[in-house]
Amino acid sequence: MSVICEECGKIYHLDSDEVARNDKGELVQFECTVCGFMITVKDSDKGGNTDVVKEKDDIKQEVKKPKKSTSDTVERSIVSAPVKDVRYVQESPSQFSGIGLRGKMILLFLVVPLTLMAGAGIFSQKQLMVLASHITDNSSKLLKQLGEESIVDKCSAVALECRIYLSLRPDLTQEDFNYDMEMRKIAVQTIGVTGYTALIEKPGTNDEPDNYIIWAHPDSALVGSNLFVAMKEALGPSFPQFSKMFEEARKGNTVSGYYTWRSNDGKVRDKFAALASVSDTPYLVLSTTFIDEFTGRVEAMQSTAKKLTVQTRNVTFGIFVGALLIIGLSILIYGYKISKNIKYLTDAADRISVGELDFEIKIDSKDEIGNLGAAISRMQDSLRLSIERLRKKK
Repeated sequence: MSVICEECGKIYHLDSDEVARNDKGELVQFECTVCGFMITVKDSDKGGNTDVVKEKDDIKQEVKKPKKSTSDTVERSIVSAPVKDVRYVQESPSQFSGIGLRGKMILLFLVVPLTLMAGAGIFSQKQLMVLASHITDNSSKLLKQLGEESIVDKCSAVALECRIYLSLRPDLTQEDFNYDMEMRKIAVQTIGVTGYTALIEKPGTNDEPDNYIIWAHPDSALVGSNLFVAMKEALGPSFPQFSKMFEEARKGNTVSGYYTWRSNDGKVRDKFAALASVSDTPYLVLSTTFIDEFTGRVEAMQSTAKKLTVQTRNVTFGIFVGALLIIGLSILIYGYKISKNIKYLTDAADRISVGELDFEIKIDSKDEIGNLGAAISRMQDSLRLSIERLRKKK
């Protein structure tokens, strides 16, 4: 229950379970901590009806005189709602609980927006990386496919040209293929940057199955040598893949596939090769080159895209952190000023509620907080004038 001091207006709360010791109608008294007025409360009956308690002379003699009083009025008893329990007397507590104004401002204007910004930024960065990877990967696959088709087409075209030239020069021996300028020009052509075509003789019926002889090649030192002997050591583990293509090509099919080759810089790279038979002759045309000569630019673009994505992510993160600091400091400073003014006005209202009407309310804010302070100041003046008029009537 709540009890108000009639002398100064101070609010008190009476609680708990001493009613068992108070059910005989005994007086419950306590002194106002502000003005010293003795407040008397009585539980008149169990039904909840309360009466004003008239203080006896012997009770008045024991009562301490008010500390702050403008007249010699007799102390009065304040009667409130029925008292069932009186355990202790407590000053009116603050009604404030939960998240404060600054906390709410931080939550609403800092945490929530920046969380949404962070989520949107992370999502956009992931989408950007996925998009860049998707574009470069598809481009790389497309160029790889075009490169493979280009190598196969080149192989078939060279095989056809060799057949036409050999049909026109039946007297040309295979030992002269690499030294006849026209034949060499037809049989040995450039593919990509380092790729080439070469003319290989298939094994005869009575020859060993791996007896493939080179008759036109960019490296003249290999002319007349066994291709498998020359390639077996150079290819190492990938030699079976290479030899399998020749087995299929020997049957007259145009075949293609991959094998690995160590380039001059020491890197092991994938090479794509195609084999096509020269019709009506015992020869094969080999065309081969590193496949990354077709896809290398896209891979460079992919690397550049990844770097740009990382840079964009870092810049976005920097902007986010900067925004976090600026917005956070702004909210903290502004929220501190607002909450400080509100706390000041709350304290002022509490002081007015206990009868302190002579202090000055100072609020420099020019907004709604300033208007609230002015309104409380006007209320203070009105209460002071009203109390003065009441005192004059006494």
